[in-house]
Amino acid sequence: MAARTTLNRSVAVVGMGLVSALGVGVEQTWQALLAGKTGIGWRHGELGAWVPNVAATPVPWVEVWLKLAVEEAITDAGLDPGVRSGMGVVVGSSRGYQAAWESGAAVPQTLPGLLSHRVARWVGSQGRVAAVMAACATANWAIAEAAAMVGHGEVPVAIAAVSDAAITPLSRAGFRRLGVLARTGCFPFSQVREGLVLGEGAGALILMAADRVPRDRPVYGLVAGWGMTNDATHPTHLPPDGVAAQHALERCLEHSGLSTAHITHVLTHGTGTYQNDRHEAMVLSSLFGDRLPHLSATKGATGHALAATGMMEAIFCLLTLKRQILPPCVGLERPEFDLPWVLPGSSRRPGAIAHSLNLCFGFGGQNTAVAFHHAQEHGA
Repeated sequence: MAARTTLNRSVAVVGMGLVSALGVGVEQTWQALLAGKTGIGWRHGELGAWVPNVAATPVPWVEVWLKLAVEEAITDAGLDPGVRSGMGVVVGSSRGYQAAWESGAAVPQTLPGLLSHRVARWVGSQGRVAAVMAACATANWAIAEAAAMVGHGEVPVAIAAVSDAAITPLSRAGFRRLGVLARTGCFPFSQVREGLVLGEGAGALILMAADRVPRDRPVYGLVAGWGMTNDATHPTHLPPDGVAAQHALERCLEHSGLSTAHITHVLTHGTGTYQNDRHEAMVLSSLFGDRLPHLSATKGATGHALAATGMMEAIFCLLTLKRQILPPCVGLERPEFDLPWVLPGSSRRPGAIAHSLNLCFGFGGQNTAVAFHHAQEHGA
């Protein structure tokens, strides 16, 4: 079922879990990001953003990281077994078990929807289960689908989660053939940008109807709405006009009941490739004109963990709203585009941040945007 956009009730984010190259856990990753650190480095002569070793655990890592993120989110939300038994489950991945296949490991029953069923079993859910995949736009689709389940009263609570083990020989070969792999680091929107750096990790959100959230339960923010379109042009190349991408943002604003003037912060896709960054800067300038919000780009810190990165960035959007602190564009020192970037080392407290957009674009022409409200916007 495609996620429906007009919700019957407000949807709150009450739990989060995260595994990234910056650390294992939401707080460790967030503090490293604010400090301007990067998880990108060298291993066996290859540049990448690897998750720090959490244990001598065998592959598939895509499951290991997913379980860590899900467990942290469930604990953070304080969900008891009675609530978990009826929760909705939406899980996405771009590469799935590819890393395990390439390593020659024995990975039984690796069907496309297996990660979703794994999560349902881990949390003890007998509610509706869905598997989504839209390349690097997967995370926003997972959030939208889970929010639709909750917002239309199909389930009392839902989990949206994404995991990817993206650093594999086959993935490297594909991106190298496209000519988009960086040589020394990821520098989104910089004059000296070289390309993307592959990363890995997982993220999870727990969504609940705002009117069901206990008074003593912290709320990170509200899912306001989303927009999704497709370029319908080329599997990997971006169209020169950016019309479909702009329409995704416009639909997101419309369905959220917002105008461009309401948006305080945007977490850009910012891959660090020449084509993507130029295209995204053009779309943002066209949409917002001379009233651009603060812009962050975080793949210079986390690497590009494909589908999983979008969930990391959604978590960063929610922490931006909850903590009222803007995450910096790690790796951006000499911007090519004259836009209001949150530069490393700059002031990160600009005043009230009420609305944040998370942008994700994927191969196949997938364009997605999700808008988050500060929890106080609707009294949650």
